[in-house]
Amino acid sequence: MNKTEAKILDNALELYNTKGIDSITVRHIADHIGIRHSNITYYFPKKDDIIDVLYHKMQGEIDEIIEKFEPSDHKDFDLSLFADSFDVLYSYRFVHINHAEIFKRVPELKEIYKHNKEKRYHKFKSIANDLQKSGILKDEAKPEQLDLVIYNIVLTTDFWIVYADLNESGGKEEQKKFFLRLILNAFFPVVTDKGKKMLDDVFKKL
Repeated sequence: MNKTEAKILDNALELYNTKGIDSITVRHIADHIGIRHSNITYYFPKKDDIIDVLYHKMQGEIDEIIEKFEPSDHKDFDLSLFADSFDVLYSYRFVHINHAEIFKRVPELKEIYKHNKEKRYHKFKSIANDLQKSGILKDEAKPEQLDLVIYNIVLTTDFWIVYADLNESGGKEEQKKFFLRLILNAFFPVVTDKGKKMLDDVFKKL
């Protein structure tokens, strides 16, 4: 990717995040950068092409975080996966705020979303299983109960930014802190006494 393409994407991302996708055209992006409309269409013939590339960039950054994440021996609640993921999600928040519209405009992205949702589910499931083996989550917690906890986390990850935007829930750091609290709170029904103490300690630090 050359400098012009990167500049187009960076400015498009800024405009989509602040003004949404419906009100921003390729010409708006060109005016914002100070270049000709044709300079953008040379690389991205239509707006949907820009959205498609930005979506894949976001997903690539999320995938990198998930692949690199290794909990510290699965002996505590390591929030780095969720904290780092939130930073990426916030950087591309227009995607989450406009999920339905984007999937209508670029239908193949919906299939990518479904695939990645399953991939995240399996990652979270692996973490939950390890926490259970470490005595942090209850042994007697049934698989279907753990599944509900995991899907609660998946839904929070996917839609918290939409909720925060609709309710004007403060700036990035305030939203991030509340998001991490929601993630932690999802575990309470299945934690042991040992796990509850750990959760309480982490809550106090947020």
